[in-house]
Amino acid sequence: SAFPSFPVGSKIGADSIDLIARFLMIDPEQSAACGTKDVRDFIKEVVTTFFVVPPSGQIITHYALIDSSFEYSVLLPHVSKGRGPRLRSSFFDHFPPARSIFYQMVKIMAESGGWYDVNAAAESVRMQALPFTIFRYDYGTSELIVKGEKLILPEEGTIEVDAWEKGFVPDIYLSHALITRPLLKGYCYLMASLGLLEIEEEEPEKLLVKNEKRLPISPFEGLSWVRVTSFGAWCFGTSQDKPELRRVQYEAIADRELPLVTYRGQSLECKVFLERIGAPIGEDRFRISEASFIRNCRNIAEIEYQIDEFKRLIAREPAGHWEELFSRIRERARLFEDQEPCVMIRLPEDRELRRLFLEEKKLSSLVVRAEGGRIVVPQRNYKKLRKALEEFGVLKE
Repeated sequence: SAFPSFPVGSKIGADSIDLIARFLMIDPEQSAACGTKDVRDFIKEVVTTFFVVPPSGQIITHYALIDSSFEYSVLLPHVSKGRGPRLRSSFFDHFPPARSIFYQMVKIMAESGGWYDVNAAAESVRMQALPFTIFRYDYGTSELIVKGEKLILPEEGTIEVDAWEKGFVPDIYLSHALITRPLLKGYCYLMASLGLLEIEEEEPEKLLVKNEKRLPISPFEGLSWVRVTSFGAWCFGTSQDKPELRRVQYEAIADRELPLVTYRGQSLECKVFLERIGAPIGEDRFRISEASFIRNCRNIAEIEYQIDEFKRLIAREPAGHWEELFSRIRERARLFEDQEPCVMIRLPEDRELRRLFLEEKKLSSLVVRAEGGRIVVPQRNYKKLRKALEEFGVLKE
């Protein structure tokens, strides 16, 4: 796969494809534009506008408009809304301090180029009393909970929830374990999914007892070490060197006679493209038809784009039958471009009148015969026909 795998994290819920998909859903229009630009520039733009508000205050994309509901929903999935009276949206910070702090941290990491202990980094945040939070200061965390019966923390020992409560409030004593460290690791997993960080994992500590089972506090607890990649250093602005795209090894063979493509390799881009334009036949073959090729297209421009992608990903110089397929698709796409308004008229059971429409050139040249005793009259000929029919005893108006 083109996406990184998390051997440890995936077992407890850290999924790179899910993180990327939910991150890109912040601004669907901006994400859709990715197909028209260099993917490296696209990622750098969305990451920068997500973590940094420009000094001018001018917003470039919606990534700088999303409030901390993204972190709450995606990077802190273990945190729930308690019984409090306020609406959940009331405690989201428009631009949470945690983003700026994390961005400064990774820039320092990028400048040094070394490996960093994430747990030590989280501890440093606590020792400096940095506001690594996504919630509004005037709200606090009193109406948030992490569901469970016990917390087994190295320094604090075992903490049991009160009988009338459903979980632990991430207050000043528990916020490091329940918010700061999980959120820091969540940001790291997101950046690793985008290729900006390399990570090392270890078996996570199971510090939470929930439904009588010992579990990690969050899906990101398995993260232990991180290092900024060369691509990350460029995206974070600490390097001017734009890395080359990694070449993915794969083989896509367009049949010379049949509308079939055989695929082998590790290119997710090619595999997704074939699933988009074709119907799978077994594990590694796809049948391409006029209908399958256009099913995700809305206009001729998108069809042309898919033809160009076929030639880029599948066959630079496809066989003649492929070019014929593309020609048919183009022609059919333009089927409704040349339209003319018409009027359909059902003729009465008058054999003499029907004969006139067959034999009289003055009439037959103005209409098109249709099935079921009907004629089709182009709008431009309608008045001419009404006038011509006067000679044969048909009222003009």
